[in-house]
Amino acid sequence: MKSYFLLWHACTLLSLGHVIQALTYDYSATTECLEEPWNAQYDGGLIQNPEFNDGIQGWTTFGQGKIEQRTTQDGNKFIVAFNRTQPSDSLSQKIQLEKGKLYAFSAWIRLTQGSEIVAVIFRGPSGERLHGGTVIAEQGCWSMLKGGIVASFSGLADLTFQSQTATVEIWADNVSLQPFTKKQWRSHQDKSISKVRKNKVKFQGNNTALHGAKITLKQTKQGFPIGCEINQNILTSTPYQNWFTSRFTITAFGNEMKWYFTEKTRGQEDYYIPDAMLELCENSNISVRGHNILWDDPRYQPSWVTTLTDPKELKEVVENRTKSVVLRYK
Repeated sequence: MKSYFLLWHACTLLSLGHVIQALTYDYSATTECLEEPWNAQYDGGLIQNPEFNDGIQGWTTFGQGKIEQRTTQDGNKFIVAFNRTQPSDSLSQKIQLEKGKLYAFSAWIRLTQGSEIVAVIFRGPSGERLHGGTVIAEQGCWSMLKGGIVASFSGLADLTFQSQTATVEIWADNVSLQPFTKKQWRSHQDKSISKVRKNKVKFQGNNTALHGAKITLKQTKQGFPIGCEINQNILTSTPYQNWFTSRFTITAFGNEMKWYFTEKTRGQEDYYIPDAMLELCENSNISVRGHNILWDDPRYQPSWVTTLTDPKELKEVVENRTKSVVLRYK
């Protein structure tokens, strides 16, 4: 396999007078759907058999269905979860998590048909569910799922994948999970801040001596908005709420304001979840960017809309949708 943006190396950082041996964070990522996946970040980190060169060793089935190794014409090996009957049926690997540590995750995902969201979920022994990220996977090319978790418990967890459509095959390759301590993670942040967000400032007087002068600087507002998408899981997860509201000033909802979410059945609108998410954001002074009111792609419309054949009827439901969401959230 080819190597791209390889940033893997150990570095020594000084923090608070102590020497911290930290693995450099791999910032490489792409939103493009590629013909071939990149190599596993961190050589896979904690993942056993991350590139599936040893068959399915280290991997098992979660739920129903089966898994097997397959090989492309170019010789690239990957794993497939097939004969699935539930959205959560997938490949899985047991991972030992340590409470408080941060884990950077990445994997390359591909589907056998269509295009839809695939999520990575870490499932704990007592029903814990840690969402590690999502990607819109597609047929015929590889998409990079990059995310991470902060472990809220110590113990074995099942690393699993989940798709909206239960019958589609999930292909995965070059999976990685790299742990970081909070000190290591902070050292990465400090290094990035020093490189990207700090600069020298020069003060010049007007023919007046400045020796011994006292200069005071006060930041009155944030320099720029920074945001991240959220989904309905934030309503039932206090750690998710604390993590998000302490870092971001703007957001957009994943699907919760879209037409197919608020009116799954014609004439039966349900804004309970987006209203609750909006209230949470308003209480935390976080701005919300809305979604497209309408999509011209049938995949992002309520299923009942695609059955309409009368142009006048279609115009009527479109007008109702527009008035409903605009008047509610204007």
